[in-house]
Amino acid sequence: MLRTFGARPGRQLRRTFTGGCVNKRRKGAGSPPYTQAVRKSQTCDILPWQFKTYVSPSSRHDVQNDLDRMDDYGQAYFQRQVVYLAGTARREDWKEPHALKLSGFIDLYEIRFKHADKATRALGFFGPEPGVFTITLVATHKQNVYTPRDALATASSRRKVICDGSASAVPLQCDGEDFPPISE
Repeated sequence: MLRTFGARPGRQLRRTFTGGCVNKRRKGAGSPPYTQAVRKSQTCDILPWQFKTYVSPSSRHDVQNDLDRMDDYGQAYFQRQVVYLAGTARREDWKEPHALKLSGFIDLYEIRFKHADKATRALGFFGPEPGVFTITLVATHKQNVYTPRDALATASSRRKVICDGSASAVPLQCDGEDFPPISE
């Protein structure tokens, strides 16, 4: 299957699907393909990860409320990071500058973004269902200090509460709709 994507006139890029990967090459002059292949999931709108947010046992949506209170820039930055991470095929691809696995905690990751000129982190884990990343807490980060101070311990304890069934998780919402949108 061959798809042609727009570029500057005379320098059109073509992307070809070969064995599940996409090779980009310049049209004409027989130039070699680029060395880094684009993932098929990033060009075909297939998003392997769904995102959910923590809901407390008393049905409070603290994480979703924190995300909704962010300014437009912070929300746009967060949405861009989520869309990028949703398109990654494996959790091993969740690396800096977009995300980071936190050492010292079982399966705890942070999604990195900026809000109100502060480094902000959405802390969460992969689960409880396959193909789902659940955000358990939103915190700010400066050097090695998280605000609130017990953010990592709280995120880890919320993970345990969700996994044992005492609390639940609901789909991440942006502008009143599930995010990122799932194509069918």
